[in-house]
Formats: sequence, structure tokens, C-alpha cells
Amino acid sequence: MNRHQPIQPKLAFTNENGELVILHSSGFFSCCTIRLRKIINYYNEYKKLPVVDSSNQWSSYKDEPGDISSKLFTTLDVDVPNSQTVEYSSADWEDQFSNYTNINYDDVGVFTRKYFTHSDEVNELAQALINKYNIDLDNTIAICYRGTDKRMETNIPTHDDMIEKIQSVHNQYPNHKLLIQTDEVGFTEYVKTKIPDFIQFTEVTKVASNKRATQFHIPIGGRLLHAQTFLAIMQILSRCDKVILNSGNVGMWVSLFRNNTDGVYQYLNIHGSNTLLKNHWIS
Repeated sequence: MNRHQPIQPKLAFTNENGELVILHSSGFFSCCTIRLRKIINYYNEYKKLPVVDSSNQWSSYKDEPGDISSKLFTTLDVDVPNSQTVEYSSADWEDQFSNYTNINYDDVGVFTRKYFTHSDEVNELAQALINKYNIDLDNTIAICYRGTDKRMETNIPTHDDMIEKIQSVHNQYPNHKLLIQTDEVGFTEYVKTKIPDFIQFTEVTKVASNKRATQFHIPIGGRLLHAQTFLAIMQILSRCDKVILNSGNVGMWVSLFRNNTDGVYQYLNIHGSNTLLKNHWIS
């Protein structure tokens, strides 16, 4: 069920000044998803783009109270979408677990460019990481494995599922380097036993698979920088030539930053009315 629908809990409201106030505060990209969805809802209702107040969001990523959205993103001037009513996707089940090829990137891209273009600070971090790890974006296969507590929400690929897919894609592009980003320390350790040479970022936290998401392990004083670095890494993944990812808000936002699914391999859960039928890779 998509959490932007009216029957779901109220996650945003329009205040007396006409500003869109987003209340949802959870995982980093869960915040982004609800923010994006509510902005699109606002546009569909009022046929204009809102001023957004995100001071209630990203609570686990703050070192002090306030709206940190400007530290993460820059709001740009853009033309409004061509469509009178913007449909986010042709999928009818929860966005993060849907087939990302069904996202309406032409229209949705207007909103991601306006409200989710990365801040100068994030861009500088991304470039510093590209330089540090000597990443050739045009010749890199990025792997994004979201583990830990995501398995409580959906079926995620096993480590062997991921290794098999990585090796299959790498065999097609043998001159590409591998860049692996995960929140799960066990996955990294397992990959090392199967794949001897890959790039991994040491700037963000990894935890055991039975732990809560990484943001709960960052002390106050380092939360904002960790969030900015995490966002910079997702930008880098989105710019790589090929991307292998599992379904979830993190993987979906890699595709949204990319603004397409060209070269993206997604581990997708296929659902019936209420039952998981099977899992498979799509590209």
C-alpha cells in the first residue's frame, strides 16, 4: 500500500501560509519518498509548486533541531510539469518495492530536480570520494545492497543471489571495476571471499545484519556529515555505468537520481493480490 494515499496516516499538511509541512521522519530515503510524494500531491491539487518545510524530517540525522534539507539539497527554479495531473508510477503497490521501470521519470524528474538536487556540500563530498577512490564512472558497476532491518519489510536477495548477479554482469563488462556499497558488514566480508578486487567506501557505517539501520549508530556531532556523505555516495552510484540493487527506498532513489533505469538491474519482488509470488532480477 502506498503511504501517500488518503487512507494512510496523515504525513503532511498545508499551513496557514500555504507552505507544505512534511511530518514524516524515518530512514533517510523514506523521508525523501514521502516528501516527494506529498509535493506531487500538492501540485496535483493546487497546480503549483509548493514551498516545503522539512523541519520535522530526518530527525535521526540531525546534530541539532531545525530543517537540514538545505544542507542536503538545493531548491532550483524549474518549469512545471507538462501534465495537469502527475502520476508517479503505473505500479499500484508500495513505491519502494515496485518495478522502477514503471516510474514516470519525465514528470517526476521535474520534482526531483527542483527539490532534490544535491547541495554544494554534498557535491563536493561526492567529488572528493571519486578522486580518493579513483572512480571512473563510465567504467564502473555499482552494487547497492540494503540489508539489516530491510529484511523485516520485504524479501531481500541472499548474499549468493547478489554474488551470482555481480559476476554475471561483470562477465559482460570485464573491464569495468566493481564498486560495492552496503549497510551490512557481513555482506562485505562475504564478497571478499568470492571477489578479490572491488572498491568500498570506508566513510559510512556498516553494521551486523541483525542490527537496526545504520543511522541509529551515529552519535550526535557526526550525524549530518554522515548523512551528507551517504547521500554523496548514492549520487556516485547513480552516475555509474551499471547499477545492481535490491528493492527499497535506497535503490529507488538511486534510480530517481539517475532519472531512468538504463543499465539498472533490480531484484524485484513480484506480488499477487496479497501474496509474494516470486523474486527475480529485471533490467
